[in-house]
Amino acid sequence: MSEAASIESSFFVVLAMLLGTGSGLKAKPVPEAGCLRGRTASLRWDDMATECGSAHCTALPLHMTASDLRAHALDQLNRYLEVHPQEREELGALMAQLLEDPADVFARANMRGHVTTSGIVYDARADKVLMIHHKVLDRWLQPGGHHEGIDRLDVSAAREVREETGVERFAPWPAGAESELPFDVESHAIRANPAKGEGDHVHHDFIYLFAADSTQPVQPELAEVKGVRWMSRAEFAALPSARFARMGEKLLALAPARTPADLAPSS
Repeated sequence: MSEAASIESSFFVVLAMLLGTGSGLKAKPVPEAGCLRGRTASLRWDDMATECGSAHCTALPLHMTASDLRAHALDQLNRYLEVHPQEREELGALMAQLLEDPADVFARANMRGHVTTSGIVYDARADKVLMIHHKVLDRWLQPGGHHEGIDRLDVSAAREVREETGVERFAPWPAGAESELPFDVESHAIRANPAKGEGDHVHHDFIYLFAADSTQPVQPELAEVKGVRWMSRAEFAALPSARFARMGEKLLALAPARTPADLAPSS
């Protein structure tokens, strides 16, 4: 089997688990201490209590202490940098803060910087990314928000996706060891907001990748976002920030190969 065919096969296995259709697979309930990989989006994300399936397999409690969360974030960052060493300098401020800052790096009151989480929800077959129109910033962004200081980074990202978009059926992707790791990690400056009593600070965003079927309905959380839509990967990569171009390249490396027949209009 070619590498492209293998990637495509793994994607549709994930979708089959999501939708309970195709390949004869049925969605299965996941126990409270279920593995992150192979989980279905029909489960409650609050029920996911372990991270498993690799040499790094460790049980992680749902509600973590500040010190546990810091260790978890540092572990995720170190493992991400093992895969993407070229980003080490760019993420130096985050690494330094996790190692040195005595204040809570998950607290919004920390004006040196604090952790946020977000999700890239990707339909590889349609080559589309799920995006929200941010109400305050008036920009298209991936769904995400401040970490609530209680649970794993991937669980936080999944909750933000569900709350802001209303999408229910999605799962970590690609299946395998990489689904434990952030898809991307990015630090960006946030301007002061006197109305909220906030000075200039930095958001350290841990971004996780999820697979989904783009034909499912969306239900925007209009209290927080202006709208939700599926955007082509090319449009996503062209958004006005270098991080979107970088993530677009990462998605391209994961997407199944397309043939002229795939691109032809249906009859």
